[in-house]
Amino acid sequence: MGRISSGVGLISGLNTQQIIDQLIAIEARPRDALLQRLAGFTAQKTAYLDISARITAVFGRVSLLASASAFRNAKATTSLPDVLSASAAVGAQPGTYHFTVRALAATHQLVSRGFDSRTAPLSSGLLTIESAAARVNNATNLTDLNGANGVRRGSLKIINGTQQATINVNDALTVGD
Repeated sequence: MGRISSGVGLISGLNTQQIIDQLIAIEARPRDALLQRLAGFTAQKTAYLDISARITAVFGRVSLLASASAFRNAKATTSLPDVLSASAAVGAQPGTYHFTVRALAATHQLVSRGFDSRTAPLSSGLLTIESAAARVNNATNLTDLNGANGVRRGSLKIINGTQQATINVNDALTVGD
């Protein structure tokens, strides 16, 4: 007696794994198309969020331009930051300013108005005796002289016998100047 074989199944010689993979790939096409569309929408959403963030930043900058104080700010700089510092407040006048150091800081000294003579009697009141450091020298400020009334600005004429000299004290700050 003979046998009947259909030639289907594992024994048939067909590559069933490849056939199953191809069938699954065909069935997955709609899903893959949907995932691809979803990725496109996600990229569009990211682009719209980026545009929105940039527009918000522009509006923030434009709102600063709407206030007048943005145009009143000033920045101060100095050519010698180790020696001189500079700062500017709201309302500072724009421009370039130059400073010249005429004298360094000195200690504060007061000098008395003096006396008529060594033997003249003292008037009543408070008498303060200080050290010899209170003498007038080159560092004495002109504002400390004349009973702290200072020296009047202008020219001084000094006459010594037949010699005379005119000294301009308009810009002088100390006796040394």
